[in-house]
Amino acid sequence: MGELTVPPLHKPFSMFEWGRPNTKLLIIGEAPGEDEERYGKPFVGASGQLLNILLEQSGFTRADFNITNVFTERPPGNDLKANWTTTKTDLKKAGHSMAARLPPINKRYLIPEMEHHVSRLHSEIDQLKPEFILMLGATALWAVTGESRIGQNRGTILTLPHNRVGLATFHPAMVLRQWDQRPLVWADLSKAAKFLAGTLPKPLERLFYIDPTFEEIEHVYEIFAANPDWQIGVDIETDPRIGQITTISFCTPRYGICIPFYNKSTLPQLCNYWHTAAEEARAWRWVMRYGALPNKKVGQNFLYDHQYLLEDLDIRVENLQDDTSILQHSLQPELPKALGTLASLYLNEPSWKFMRESSKDDNKADE
Repeated sequence: MGELTVPPLHKPFSMFEWGRPNTKLLIIGEAPGEDEERYGKPFVGASGQLLNILLEQSGFTRADFNITNVFTERPPGNDLKANWTTTKTDLKKAGHSMAARLPPINKRYLIPEMEHHVSRLHSEIDQLKPEFILMLGATALWAVTGESRIGQNRGTILTLPHNRVGLATFHPAMVLRQWDQRPLVWADLSKAAKFLAGTLPKPLERLFYIDPTFEEIEHVYEIFAANPDWQIGVDIETDPRIGQITTISFCTPRYGICIPFYNKSTLPQLCNYWHTAAEEARAWRWVMRYGALPNKKVGQNFLYDHQYLLEDLDIRVENLQDDTSILQHSLQPELPKALGTLASLYLNEPSWKFMRESSKDDNKADE
């Protein structure tokens, strides 16, 4: 078999726009559309025009970035799904091994004939050595990190391989279809600008107890009790399969305790975190003591939490002061008010939902 020849269109920098000399910033989009195909440059159509506006509103100019795409050719029907197969079975039927396959995106695997696009993109990154990568859309996020959940990962400063950092946000084409997402993209780009300018506040150093012992539960309780002027955040996680609380957490800006009741590391079976019924009862008594602390409390969509704590368990959270879901809706009623959105807008923190390996099974209804 002769050496594989990559068509010129697929070589590095073939669907590419150079920014100002020596820039260390890179934008990665998904694939060219009809206008990009006609002019041989990325982001020259309607999505590109919107991108220019959003960049300028966020303190950037287009020339601050080199710009590329994951794919250098327009997919059939302008539909990116055409570049993915449906299942592992489809790949195996076509005689492809799963050993070296790229991770799936939305449970779809990249068609092997398309894999050279990802190799080409990585070649561009290796040659450019960008210090900051702005990933537009789930496909760009996936090609760089292997993660495709753009909704959960947007708006967070991400640590990337080779001492690089980046940020993912929705693709401008999505904003053109869902105009209510525009403020979120603007907020994400503004966060990137602040980060690069060195004005984005650094995350606080925190002490979290995620799988605590009773001694640690008591230790954090004593810290909270000794500081009654501290406001305490309260949150629960539930599992729809059992209709029960799986964990409950209490936290301040610097201390946090997560009291679990089910050990999700044993999935698909759910096992009790505590070894005996007496231990579990002891843990619930500590939850009652935390809820009774005189500190002002804040929750997120806390009516949901109350149906479990008060109605099912007769546990009261005293001195509840604020509900961040209601506050956000009062402030910006046009925006989503889930906790993940609030965290991306107001904090510079990694997505807490993925601190546990099994976090994908947590119920989102409590947000």
